Amino acid sequence: MSLTFIHPDEIMFAILPFGPDAAAVAEAEGLIAANRGGLLRFKGRMIVLIYVEKAKLTIERARHAMGGVIS
Repeated sequence: MSLTFIHPDEIMFAILPFGPDAAAVAEAEGLIAANRGGLLRFKGRMIVLIYVEKAKLTIERARHAMGGVIS
């Protein structure tokens, strides 16, 4: 049996690679902003509620991976 210990200050660095990257977060934020602005299309595709919900989840995953740093 082996044990691995992670210092609490290192947890963010351990989970960071598993969260969405900056480009995915920027895309999600843009889609949400376009939806709030009343647009019907974002980057050539129709804005559908499922895409908006997925964008919100992407931002939430990034916030969780960064320890709540993303505003």
